[in-house]
Amino acid sequence: KIKDYNFTNAQEQSYEKKLSNEFIKLSAILRANCYEINAIDEMKINQLASNTISSNISISSIIGGLNTIELIKIIENKSLEMIQNHFLNIELPLICSSEPKLPAKLGASNWTIWDHLEIEGPIYLEQFLDLFKEKYNLEISILSFN
Repeated sequence: KIKDYNFTNAQEQSYEKKLSNEFIKLSAILRANCYEINAIDEMKINQLASNTISSNISISSIIGGLNTIELIKIIENKSLEMIQNHFLNIELPLICSSEPKLPAKLGASNWTIWDHLEIEGPIYLEQFLDLFKEKYNLEISILSFN
């Protein structure tokens, strides 16, 4: 069966690849100027850029696949022991998996680093820090505002 081929799509892809290679080339020249090192020629930059784009696509597909597998486990209500964290290093090459743990309790309370506290304000930051230390006997390491 013969399929139609969209030439404009091929031209757009070629243009996008050209733009990404141009960006990598200019970044390499900028780096060479900033660190006062010898710049490499355009042919070598294009060769490196092609390898970089290929490895980025490979890594993206691996990460997407691993995350999809774990998402399916969550949707199917699998136990925590069935779910895994994955670590990936393409330089070695290395893929490791580990089982996640529940977070540790902080101090004598039932608080974990996953918990959050909502405060009705207005209240100054110093007042909040003092209140949290006195009431819960915990020290704040990260504070976010939304």
